Amino acid sequence: MWFFEKKNSFLIFCFIIFFVGLLHAEDKSQAGVSEKENHCNDDKDKTEVSVCKCRESDQNLTKPRSLFDINPMFGDRKHRINLTYMQDFDLNGFSGLRGIGFDYSQPNTFFSLAGRINLELESFSGISQLTELSFGISQDIALPLFLDNLYLGVGIGIYIRTQADERIGSNFNFGEKIFLGYRFKDAWKSGDMELELFLKHYSNGALTFPNGGYNFFGIGMAVLLGPPSPEKLELHKEAI
Repeated sequence: MWFFEKKNSFLIFCFIIFFVGLLHAEDKSQAGVSEKENHCNDDKDKTEVSVCKCRESDQNLTKPRSLFDINPMFGDRKHRINLTYMQDFDLNGFSGLRGIGFDYSQPNTFFSLAGRINLELESFSGISQLTELSFGISQDIALPLFLDNLYLGVGIGIYIRTQADERIGSNFNFGEKIFLGYRFKDAWKSGDMELELFLKHYSNGALTFPNGGYNFFGIGMAVLLGPPSPEKLELHKEAI
């Protein structure tokens, strides 16, 4: 049986990855706090006014920090427009079924983890003259990998298809995915760009039969739009 049909194994695999990532992120956070605690020690011989400013700044720097001060999928941006291409595959290789997707996303948090909420529209064609549309909503979460713009994530969503077929006998489906992405900061004047590779599985959770499911390997390219955060604007003013 194909790996992605064993949903328990897939979920356990994802939880292991995120547990390791959480430990790594927590270590980075603690290291950052320790480094910032030394900030005022270097300035303690300054004037009284400077010391006060230093203490005030240091109080902000040493506040407990969440795992994501910046969402690695968005940075300072607030809107994401994404185009995807995906190809169905199984143990025998790639099939003739392919899909093109368009989705719009906004950043959010999910139990203090950086996330995004997605509205997705997809079109599939290529098997037995099958052409169908799918509309869905999904939630993704991600952890940074060494850099604040390189990340690994998982997502889950619900989808409505325009027709059932010989592999999934219902119009209502679930979708799960795992993805690796890189965000190109300030790639153009008004925003960032983003590249993602992903594996995505569709099935109906055995609500009806047949339920063979579909497995896709895909690539996505997105543009990220929106104003910089207030913190970034403040840093820019201080630099001026």
